[in-house]
Amino acid sequence: MPAYSESNIESAINDRLNGLSMRKAAAKWGIPESTLRSRALGNQSRAGAHRDQQRLSTDKEKRLVRWILSQESLGYCPTHRQVRYIVT
Repeated sequence: MPAYSESNIESAINDRLNGLSMRKAAAKWGIPESTLRSRALGNQSRAGAHRDQQRLSTDKEKRLVRWILSQESLGYCPTHRQVRYIVT
């Protein structure tokens, strides 16, 4: 997992638009220069590029995670059937 976030990339792109060189902006925010160059040209992140291929939307996935964690905190182990029911 990379040590930088989407907000770091956005900040580096803003620095680039304000006149900072690509190399310096990438170094300042700890982003590989190739990644910054690619994103500045409008390319999507890997996760963003494949978002439409996911079975669950981001909201449904977050809801499922919250439910599973709440079940775990109660000492229950959700079955596959229960998980499928919650998702639908």
